[in-house]
Amino acid sequence: MNARLIQTREQMLRYWQARNPREQVILACGGAVLLLAIYIGSLQAINTRIEALRKRLPELTLNSYEIAAGTRENRPPVPRAREDLRSELFRLLAEQDIKAELRGLAPDRVEMRLPPGNGETALRQLNALRLASGSRVASLQLRATDAANAEFTAILERRR
Repeated sequence: MNARLIQTREQMLRYWQARNPREQVILACGGAVLLLAIYIGSLQAINTRIEALRKRLPELTLNSYEIAAGTRENRPPVPRAREDLRSELFRLLAEQDIKAELRGLAPDRVEMRLPPGNGETALRQLNALRLASGSRVASLQLRATDAANAEFTAILERRR
């Protein structure tokens, strides 16, 4: 052992032995409470970080799939306009040349029906619209039109 470490250990041992048994119990309890508080504090910080990552996991997973497939576009996200969700979705549908039927349920809630088509393509389009508009899918209904095609009805909503 290092000479300085040995000297510090001996000083701590002398300090401990100089205390009467009652003081030793009080110091031991105080040290245990301090270690427990540090342990709980560190667990709380770790748990908060885990929850934050758990909430971001679906978006991060999708981004990693898009990067791996080479389909991710490197353009900055479209800033959310001060318009209602239905108007914003109309604009996004026109920009991306997607045919869909929109019905406004509230300023921040829209029902969108995609025509029958390939399910994978429709899900990609729905996710792209969701990300670009800053909304979330509150409800999703799928109806199989035949073996390879499906019709989607989704309710998108956004919190202000």
